[in-house]
Amino acid sequence: MTGETTVDSVPVGAALGIAADGRIQFRVTYPRAPRSSPLPVAIVLNGFGCGPELYLWLARRLAAAGMATVTYSLLESFVPDGPLLYVPGSNRAAAGPDADGTIPLSSSVGPLLESLAARTNATGEVPALDLDRVGLIGHSGGGAIALRSAAHPSLRAIQAVACIAAHAVALPQSGWPVGGIPPLSQSCPTLIIGGDADAVIGASAAAGKYGDGASTTGLYMRTYDAVGVGSLVVLAGGGHFAVCEDYDAATTLGNPPGDPTDAAHRPLIGDLVATFLASTVCGSDPARHRFRRLLRAADPRIALGMQKPSTP
Repeated sequence: MTGETTVDSVPVGAALGIAADGRIQFRVTYPRAPRSSPLPVAIVLNGFGCGPELYLWLARRLAAAGMATVTYSLLESFVPDGPLLYVPGSNRAAAGPDADGTIPLSSSVGPLLESLAARTNATGEVPALDLDRVGLIGHSGGGAIALRSAAHPSLRAIQAVACIAAHAVALPQSGWPVGGIPPLSQSCPTLIIGGDADAVIGASAAAGKYGDGASTTGLYMRTYDAVGVGSLVVLAGGGHFAVCEDYDAATTLGNPPGDPTDAAHRPLIGDLVATFLASTVCGSDPARHRFRRLLRAADPRIALGMQKPSTP
């Protein structure tokens, strides 16, 4: 199935499918303009309880920047006969420190890439895709999964990771020590975007789940310190669901008291992610320069912008 909309005067198409594992329904949003080369790919790992429609605005923004973007729907229950929730998909056997490293933490990225390869090579349902140039975008729990999956050798196609309202400091139930950080990629360019008013992360930090004295911005900083090639943007007054369009707390896990719900940061998030992926996955020098200008801009929406010297 295909459809078409227009983003910034760029016609955008969409193709629907079911991933290789038979459970993941996905949508590919792509620019319909003719191209002489295959499209680089971005995959959006949603937050727990957040449906894929909340990120379609970002998929269209990336299509306008020349990327094919995958959003998907995967439902799971965490207790027997419990309610089904949207999840990013994780291999729980890969979560703890005793994991043998044979499988990545993400259970969705591999099947999605396999399905995209089949469709673009055989059926023509989607335009030609460059599946050796893949970027991951993760929100909340999806961001934490994306951060750790980028380091796995089976997912070498991942060229960059952008995580939003997420960090890599492990929760105690994962088996890692309190405040511990699992191994992260030292070579994959990583963008961390988080709001300093994030009430979801803030509540967990205040409850001592990440150790004494942990703070929202401190968790972002520790993650930034742990990656090898990194950029960090802390949004002034930004909340946990700033990236979600038309967020409705009644259809997800619930918006905690005090978490900002306005959309003021959303265009900035779109610009940051689009220019970051265009510079890293697509190799665009103009995008690289624009991304650096965004980091250094005197923008009241940015409380802190940082980039490691190792970042290209």
